[in-house]
Amino acid sequence: MGLADWWYVFQTTRLSKPAEDRVLFRATANRKIQSVLETGLGDGTRCDRLLQWLQHHDSVPTRYAAIDQFEAGGGLSLKQFHAKMTGMGIKPMPVPGTLATGLPRVAHTIGAVDLVILDQDHEGLSDPSILNFLPRIVHAETVVIATDAETGALYSVDASELIDGTASSPAQAAA
Repeated sequence: MGLADWWYVFQTTRLSKPAEDRVLFRATANRKIQSVLETGLGDGTRCDRLLQWLQHHDSVPTRYAAIDQFEAGGGLSLKQFHAKMTGMGIKPMPVPGTLATGLPRVAHTIGAVDLVILDQDHEGLSDPSILNFLPRIVHAETVVIATDAETGALYSVDASELIDGTASSPAQAAA
């Protein structure tokens, strides 16, 4: 790794803003990510930074599923998401709606994915309609990132814990 590559990795994993996203970059470093599921896209900036990061590691996903309210949520529009993904050669799968309504569609069409970014913490995943489909979208090597409800910070979740229903937020782990 050259000095420029080392500096890019260091800057992205240790100094990038917002600091909450650093967990995502550290968790995906040196991994082959072929498919992504992200919930709650917002304005799409995290998606842009993630794709730039994965492209740097020669790991651009072939499929990118997004469960979001899109136009109804005031963020990235469905058309903008679709154009952004197809422009990069990625097959987009926009799923309008909530996690509970969109997760079955993702589970039935894509199946297990390599990276899951949940815009909810573990307590928000307690809905039985969500718990029934989580084991279908994760495998042993899936990187799962969730959002802490209190701080809004991202944290990594072990995929096996998510399947078993034993994952906890960082605040609960410290207690």
